[in-house]
Amino acid sequence: MTQGSSAMLSAALRQLIDEARERAAAAGNGSPERDFYAGVVKAAEAHLHGASLAESESDNGRLDLESAAFREGYLETTTMISAAASAPLRLPLPAFHRPPTIGTPSADGDQR
Repeated sequence: MTQGSSAMLSAALRQLIDEARERAAAAGNGSPERDFYAGVVKAAEAHLHGASLAESESDNGRLDLESAAFREGYLETTTMISAAASAPLRLPLPAFHRPPTIGTPSADGDQR
């Protein structure tokens, strides 16, 4: 991953963390929704702070101790981050379309 795409992914992770925290705060204490978003935050923070593979595997062992909703949020987010990190973050260059000039016949034969 290039430095630019790494910076874009880091910014996206920060936004994801903020949004997940807001959703968790809006959900009721002890609710599956709150647990789900706590898992999202945990996974995004681990990636953002450069958790090593060994740390990630250790987290996966601890996931068994968490609620099903937390595990779902954590695993979905980890999968999403992995896909985003491996995808090329390159935008295709749009094609330039020259505007018609005055006095040039248009496609329908009219003079412009």
